[in-house]
Amino acid sequence: MKKLSHLKYFLYILFIILVIYFQPKILINYKSGINFNFFIYNIILFLLNGSIGFILGLDKLIIEFAKEGNWKINLSHILFMGIPSLYFSFALIISTLTINFISYPINILFNDGPFFMYVFQVVFVYTIITSFYKEHS
Repeated sequence: MKKLSHLKYFLYILFIILVIYFQPKILINYKSGINFNFFIYNIILFLLNGSIGFILGLDKLIIEFAKEGNWKINLSHILFMGIPSLYFSFALIISTLTINFISYPINILFNDGPFFMYVFQVVFVYTIITSFYKEHS
């Protein structure tokens, strides 16, 4: 049983390392294509970074699947962690809006580069995955 646990965590970290390693290559190949679409680029970026959040939250989700009871959603978790992280996850798209009060916080963070966005993409998917739980009836 312990060997399976070791193998599982090894595969998790291997997946995360591969995503981090191949992400720039995938994005550069997509950007150099003839049919570059800014929106699709952001979706690809979100899926790559979000997959890391999915892997990090997968253990908790598997444990919840094994439990008995009805599925519940932790709304405060989604409200206070999920929605703000979703907002910052799509910072590249939101920053192009001409509505200043919506894009202003993002524009301030962009002064130091777009790296904050990658963290929020991981946090968003992790938040969604870990917001589901089973409650005993």
